Amino acid sequence: MDFKSLLQVACTTAESAESALKRKSYTEAYSLYLTAASTFEDVLKHPDCIRHQVSPPKLPRSNSAQPMKKTVPSHRQRDGASLTISGSLKSFVDSIKNPEKKQRYQQMLASCDPQIIQNIEREIVWDSTNISWDDIIGLQPLKELLNEVVVYPLIRPDIFTDLRAPPKGILLFGPPGTGKTLVAKALANQAKTRFFSISASSLTSKWVGESEKTVKALFTVARIVQPSIIFIDEIDSLLSSRGSTENEGSRRLKTEFLVEMDGVQSGSDDQVIVIGATNRPFDLDDAILRRMPRRVYLPLPSLQDREKLLSFRLSTVHHNLSPSQITKVAQQTELFSNADISQLCGDAAFWPIRRIDKQELVSIDERHIPPVTYQDVLESLKRVRPSVGQSQLSQFKTWNTQFGMLF
Repeated sequence: MDFKSLLQVACTTAESAESALKRKSYTEAYSLYLTAASTFEDVLKHPDCIRHQVSPPKLPRSNSAQPMKKTVPSHRQRDGASLTISGSLKSFVDSIKNPEKKQRYQQMLASCDPQIIQNIEREIVWDSTNISWDDIIGLQPLKELLNEVVVYPLIRPDIFTDLRAPPKGILLFGPPGTGKTLVAKALANQAKTRFFSISASSLTSKWVGESEKTVKALFTVARIVQPSIIFIDEIDSLLSSRGSTENEGSRRLKTEFLVEMDGVQSGSDDQVIVIGATNRPFDLDDAILRRMPRRVYLPLPSLQDREKLLSFRLSTVHHNLSPSQITKVAQQTELFSNADISQLCGDAAFWPIRRIDKQELVSIDERHIPPVTYQDVLESLKRVRPSVGQSQLSQFKTWNTQFGMLF
């Protein structure tokens, strides 16, 4: 938009705001004034601004703005006080037949900001994920461990009590691309639990005190819909070691998380499990490590697992690699993670496309595309390199020996 048109829009919006104020439509006037101010900011940034004399619109006198100041709701009122809890969570609470339990849950919800509750609702995967253990290649010891400490206790809570009770937290750590997020989704499906996928943007806020309220609301909702799993990817970005030079807001968020996870507010019979995934376990706070007694290392895939993964990924395209050739490729991908192998197969799948003439590519039938060959995969091995170095791998193994759960 040119300068004069943009200036005209800003002035017109400001005049509309003043008209709304005279009609005592304070909420409308407030919204229009904000829009006008934003448009005037664009005007001042316009390259042609310095060649024109910009006069701001006539603003209302301070005494006429007083009614709007009293009537327009504050930030917290606009964000939540006038809202009501709705959607799947409200239906879930209303369906509870036990009156005492229903009343307790309603009181728990009443203590939280309704807008924050609605935001948390959007993080819930209400239906179980369609990922099972069979979709994860390898990691058999890990699957057996998670079945023992999570799946069976949540399915039969009457048996797994006291010393057999499931842990409050589980830490999945290892090199990037080893399937930590996939394991968490499969675990939620196997245990038939509600799955919360939480990131740093879900919990942090620019408003003072909002982050702590969000953490409280998160655990409140998780307890209401329990059994539930709260999965935090890249947990080190939220719960790193606390220090004296740390931002006060970040420190309060971590403290609230620790209290909710294993403090006075948490009950011994709560079926809420926090699963954190990280590539940097050595950066986590000591208190978090104490609350996550099951610290499980997800290593790089073994030779047999790399063979299976290569066969699985290449099965999605037409190829003529023999089992012996796939074994040779697997032997050359020693430091490759699951994600690296997928990247390798994806790059190899493009070689037949690259050999097709560009004019022919527009009209060629998909069935006539040449197959991926062994030579194509070897060429891709020269282009795709592992994302994990030997020094990083040694660091993970050392930390696992000192803090991890060996099995």
